[in-house]
Amino acid sequence: MAEVDKLFGKAEEAINKKNYGYAIDLLQQVLSIEPDNIKAHQTLFGVCMRQAKEKGAPSPALAYLKGAGPLFKMGLAFGNHEKKMTAAYKFLVIAPDNLPVRVTLAEALRDSGHLDGAVCEAEMVYGSRKDNAKVVRLLGQLYREKGDTKKAIEMYNTLNKLLPEDRESSHALKDLLADNTMKDGWSDASGSRDMMRDKGKAAELAADGKIHKTTEEIDQEIEAIQKTIDAAPDDPASVKHYLKLGETYTRKGDLESALATFEKAAQLDKVNPVLRMKVGDITVKQYQARIAEFQPAAKAGDAEAKEQVKALKAELLQFQVTEFTRRVKEHPTDMALKFALGGYLFEARNYDGAMDQFQMTIKDPKKKLDSHEYLGRCFDAKKKYDMAAGQFHKAIEANNSAEREKPLRYFLGLTLEKSGKKAEALEQYNLIYEMDIKFRDVAKRIEDLSGSTE
Repeated sequence: MAEVDKLFGKAEEAINKKNYGYAIDLLQQVLSIEPDNIKAHQTLFGVCMRQAKEKGAPSPALAYLKGAGPLFKMGLAFGNHEKKMTAAYKFLVIAPDNLPVRVTLAEALRDSGHLDGAVCEAEMVYGSRKDNAKVVRLLGQLYREKGDTKKAIEMYNTLNKLLPEDRESSHALKDLLADNTMKDGWSDASGSRDMMRDKGKAAELAADGKIHKTTEEIDQEIEAIQKTIDAAPDDPASVKHYLKLGETYTRKGDLESALATFEKAAQLDKVNPVLRMKVGDITVKQYQARIAEFQPAAKAGDAEAKEQVKALKAELLQFQVTEFTRRVKEHPTDMALKFALGGYLFEARNYDGAMDQFQMTIKDPKKKLDSHEYLGRCFDAKKKYDMAAGQFHKAIEANNSAEREKPLRYFLGLTLEKSGKKAEALEQYNLIYEMDIKFRDVAKRIEDLSGSTE
């Protein structure tokens, strides 16, 4: 997109002049338009790290103090992935090497359908935290969702070494090995070591905010791959080349060519779930690109553009529900896919369908808290207030974050109010008020309820 190229050009000029604040603002604008822009993710990370190094990075305690505003907004952004991403970007300007927030950013990118951006963020964390089980697990899940079976297996093998008793990772690894229908594309141990060395080099380049490949280099790569395919375009053995070509078109931003390439690969290998995922991922990107085209005019107040954005978002959501329903059917033990499907069903107001998923993902320790919260909101939407309150109580019990506790108690208070339990609602609002007197409209609710419960 011309707008993105213009913003990125200005950002590079600002970096050269060491005007890091302006460069960061421009790069964040790029990512608001194209959340999967790998170059922008890497450059933003590099600029933030450089700024922290030259100006002095705050201590972890001071970083949390300075970043209290963005952290607070992240806690409130339940179900709103875009707001969570925006808040995370702002906090990471202050503490770019903060692991929990960068992981949260990667998860928000994934949950909003931006897998390339999510993988990029997770890979940058992994570069310096290779012994962190949470990062390794997340990266394994992301590679699996992208259909990169080889890398997913590498991550789950690593996870099994870090957590040998972890049953979920063992099951996931077995599923991946069973799904691996592209063994011909695998390299030997020497190739694997080369790949890991290349990954380390890529991480170093990303930290410096450098660009990996120019448009000309990508075009040359496309031409070379196409020549290989042209030698045997209908040979099933060419599937791996179609995959590489489609991924290269994706990096270039040519989504139409990428989709056609992945569809051709899927025709040649009709049983490979990886190829179907690729087709689905590109379709999502196409919707997102069309939405991004209308967003500036919609934000400026153009009524027609607003209607276009609304219609496209509705179509995208329906596609995501259909796509992830299929993926869950093909990978019935993948809790990350089930949780993502639940989120899309919730957004589509299919609360019964969403609850089916969350009642399963609640068994996953990583998804337990969020699943309880989603279940609470589902029951609340269905006006089953006692059940909703029960789920919010369980979410609070599973929580260990003060920032997360406030919205959980707020939702619980609202549910209790709706069920007529005003005294109990007031108790929840008072607990929030003790932590943060400015939280939402809690002060007014306390005032209103205090008079009615006397």
